[in-house]
Amino acid sequence: MPESTKVQHYFFLGLLTLVLALNALIFLPYLGPIVFALMLAVVCTPWHRKISAVMPRLPNISALITLILVAVIIFVPLTFVGVLVVHQAQSVYTTMANSTSGAQFLTSISDAIAQNFPSSQSHSVSAFLYNLNENTKLVLQYALGNASLVFSSAANIVLQILLVLLALFFFLRDGDRLKKVVIHISPLHNDDDEIILDHLERAVDSIVRGSVVMGLLQAIVASIGFLIFGVPNVALLGALTFFAAFIPGIGSALVVVPVALYLLLLVSPAAGIGMFLWAFLVGIVDNFVRPKIISRGTGIHPLLVLLSVFGGIGLLGPYGILIGPLLLSFLFALTDLYKRGIVE
Repeated sequence: MPESTKVQHYFFLGLLTLVLALNALIFLPYLGPIVFALMLAVVCTPWHRKISAVMPRLPNISALITLILVAVIIFVPLTFVGVLVVHQAQSVYTTMANSTSGAQFLTSISDAIAQNFPSSQSHSVSAFLYNLNENTKLVLQYALGNASLVFSSAANIVLQILLVLLALFFFLRDGDRLKKVVIHISPLHNDDDEIILDHLERAVDSIVRGSVVMGLLQAIVASIGFLIFGVPNVALLGALTFFAAFIPGIGSALVVVPVALYLLLLVSPAAGIGMFLWAFLVGIVDNFVRPKIISRGTGIHPLLVLLSVFGGIGLLGPYGILIGPLLLSFLFALTDLYKRGIVE
């Protein structure tokens, strides 16, 4: 290769790298909404195809109808519940931070334990409850601090939702064409690109159906039980149940069982026993419904999925619930290709 050609080649690579880096910085603040919209597009593709089959010559109208369905089914309830959760979390934190209210609550629990379990050591129980109260306040303070970043500005919320909906519209309308463009640009063989994209589609399906939808179902069922047995702050406890559902092995029991104990010791033995029985119903949702709604999985260990969720939340905020596991799945897809001998 002539020296002038090498200079041109390296200059082009350097210029391309610089432009790509600058574009990455420009689009980085909108990475969460764009990836979230892309995952919604993958999940909503079956709906969109059915609507498009009715009006094949009106792609804009069919994408718009799908968009309206998504907004009504997902974003309206999500916004309402999110505001309610923040309000209840602030109320609980204020109550626990108040020395008088917090002390009364801890004393009532300690007295109830001593009354029902006379052999228990009251000092150990009191110390445990005090540490639990302090740690709970720290968790709520951290959660409220992050939630305030999300809900601090109504304009920010509206902008985020509009970005997701706008991106979702174009992904639905031009999804097949964008997929062909990605395959054409990629230096890998077309078959390898198809393997990666198929793996990512299965990951989205598994994440949304196996984690998010199952978490929502368990949170809804648990919240119904909270309402039946008169538990306060239902929205907050339902949100905690949703996040607990990501934890393998324990799941929603991490929230439902302590609530049942609270009812058993402080409210009514009948309500506590009823909540314990309801906890089994929540577990049935996970054990029997999950296999029916998950068609294909990624084969990734649940612990890694859980860590990717928490890491994604820490890095990208609420969008990290979905993007973290998606990036993990992308890593596994590349690893599988490496094992197949794609990279030599």
